[in-house]
Amino acid sequence: MQRSQILLQSYFNQASETYDQVADVQKSCAQILVGMLPDVTPESILDLGAGTGYVVQCLAPHFPQARYSLNDLAPNMLAKASVNVKTRLILGDMELLDFPPHDLIISNLALQWVHDLPRLLPKLWGKSKVLAFSCLLEGSFASWRALFQNLALPIPTHDYPSREVMENLLRSLHPQVHIQTQDFTLTFPNARAVMRYLQQLGAAQPRRQIATPDLKKLLLTHQSPIHLTYKVFFAVLA
Repeated sequence: MQRSQILLQSYFNQASETYDQVADVQKSCAQILVGMLPDVTPESILDLGAGTGYVVQCLAPHFPQARYSLNDLAPNMLAKASVNVKTRLILGDMELLDFPPHDLIISNLALQWVHDLPRLLPKLWGKSKVLAFSCLLEGSFASWRALFQNLALPIPTHDYPSREVMENLLRSLHPQVHIQTQDFTLTFPNARAVMRYLQQLGAAQPRRQIATPDLKKLLLTHQSPIHLTYKVFFAVLA
């Protein structure tokens, strides 16, 4: 496992106790994604980057007879999922694992963490009858990124793909892909509140290391409200 994935695993392990308390956007996206599914009855369902299992909780009333498998990088997250949903648990990096074919492969706000999405998506589509996912788009967390840019600090968020790039990639796999986007904005009183939220979510892993004095200076000096916007891309291939 690469060092970045080890760090990511650590962040999500630490957040396993607080994730469900703050994951309102993630839960809204899961409901939208499930609502986009075509009229099918999958017998086998694989949830990638499943976290605490909320997607499967949304799916279970619609497909109570399906066989569910949940994958995640963080064992503590899967431990929570095992309490919430009775299913098969698969620990590991979705980019490295070789999953068997499933009727439905679904992933909610997890694919933005992978290293090579153009390589992973064709692999997943080849293993599924229906592939459904959501991920973050370019422009997400713009105001948060701007705070660091203004202080000439390393940008704390990852680089996300544009809608155009995602559409071109998916249409090369399946011309009839169903796509939609939606923005979700949360308002926080100051920079410290944003950082606390990201830590509780497990999403505070910086792209590059930020010196502790620089980070403390930002958190102490920026006391104005911050609007944190998720730009979310939803897609279903069937």
